[in-house]
Amino acid sequence: MHQILVTILIGRQWLPWMLGSIQIFWARTSPMLNAKALWESLEKKYKTEDASKKKFVVGKFLDFKMVDSKAVMNQVQEFQLILHDIHAEGMVLVGESFQVAALFEKFPPTWRDFKYCLKHKRKKMKLKDLIVRLRIEEDNRQSKKKASNYHYEAKANVVEQVDDIHVNTIMETRNTNFFEDVFPYKVAQE
Repeated sequence: MHQILVTILIGRQWLPWMLGSIQIFWARTSPMLNAKALWESLEKKYKTEDASKKKFVVGKFLDFKMVDSKAVMNQVQEFQLILHDIHAEGMVLVGESFQVAALFEKFPPTWRDFKYCLKHKRKKMKLKDLIVRLRIEEDNRQSKKKASNYHYEAKANVVEQVDDIHVNTIMETRNTNFFEDVFPYKVAQE
């Protein structure tokens, strides 16, 4: 019975609610006398699990790197989820300027110029402002990519103009051969 209740109470957010609703049942089946003793025993048992989860979230934050194969805005959302997980674990990042600087360092390699441009701005940038700039930059890059694809298509259909002198020479030769072929008999000379 003790094991069943412990497995039910594993989720930390359910713990206060569950303690309030089953305190009477627990008092009859457990040698512990009050909820505080129960809380302390469960906290002692599952505290190591919380520490390992914090390490996992920090590891995700440190290992996160953007790649060129995915859309940048999708990767920014993943980064924001990691930041949210860190905050949910009770850890505090230094501040918003740290988060912005960390996001700069996580840009994909092809965004190097954009990263350096933003790094050297003197004005402090908020995370929301950075996300707006990233969205604009990604849209610009996509439109350039579409325009460059269109440019290559137009290049395939380029018609070059031939020199007039060369054309006239060809036409003159064709005209003489044309009359000889059409009228194979010779005109008698008088």
